[in-house]
Amino acid sequence: MKSVSVTRKIFFFSFIFLAYQIVSAQKNLPVLKTDSTTINIKIDGVSVGFWQVDADTKPGTDFDVFTIERSFREQKVSYTSNKDSISFNVKPGGKYDFIISFNNKSFPTEIATANEPFFLHKNTIIVVSLILILIAWLLYAGRNFFKTKALLYFGIISPLLFWIITIAGGFIHGNYNHLHNVVSELGAIGTKSEIFMSAAELLIAVLSICSVIGFYKATRKIHLNPIPVLTILSLSISMFWAAIFPMHHSLHGAIGPIPLILNLGVLSAIVLWRKREFFPIRIISCASFILMMLILLRTIPNLRGA
Repeated sequence: MKSVSVTRKIFFFSFIFLAYQIVSAQKNLPVLKTDSTTINIKIDGVSVGFWQVDADTKPGTDFDVFTIERSFREQKVSYTSNKDSISFNVKPGGKYDFIISFNNKSFPTEIATANEPFFLHKNTIIVVSLILILIAWLLYAGRNFFKTKALLYFGIISPLLFWIITIAGGFIHGNYNHLHNVVSELGAIGTKSEIFMSAAELLIAVLSICSVIGFYKATRKIHLNPIPVLTILSLSISMFWAAIFPMHHSLHGAIGPIPLILNLGVLSAIVLWRKREFFPIRIISCASFILMMLILLRTIPNLRGA
């Protein structure tokens, strides 16, 4: 019985000590005063949204975390209330704690950056770079060995693989709707499917380049304009970029709408490949162009997420 009593005392005093440490640490944190539940957030002087203080909740010791995009540089994050402001120079990987004081209540808040993408880890960069160099060397050394027809099969494998990994990525993610969410969300930093999607996107980028080589060799043999074929490289670039800089990294959208070049490629096939025997391909290209341009529906606000 004495041992049980001693254990309870140890647990009780440990709890009191831990609570004291948390409260003591919070007293030393910067404080943002506010009379409003809405606080403006700016990153490098640009407003990115509003932080809502839930005045009905009981203030606790757990921090409400605001996570900003990962970047290679320092970013200035500012919280501005109706009577006060506070700023932090947030470095990649850094965490910054402060208190929001509202109606004499303290709400612990934390600013953090998203984790580092998988393919930007130093060891991963070295391994991936060596693999890509090896693949490039094999393709060059075996340029006379790889038959055009074999390379053309990658033009079928690449899109099939894309659909397979997208469906599989949705299951791994666990909270993804294929009708509402964008594919980039599957590879977003911190998701369960991040590593799987990044690796798969890198593989698709390599396979699509192999298909471009095959398509290019084929167009040269039958004297066709290779421009429609070369636009497939936009898919390779976008896949490679998404693998290295997934969603929630500041460079994720840096290349802009480069995949739309593929749409122009399909359209150019209709215009440039006018030989009689390519009429079926032109029909398929026309249907493909119409389907691919459905992406413009995203520009209609009422249809976003619907």
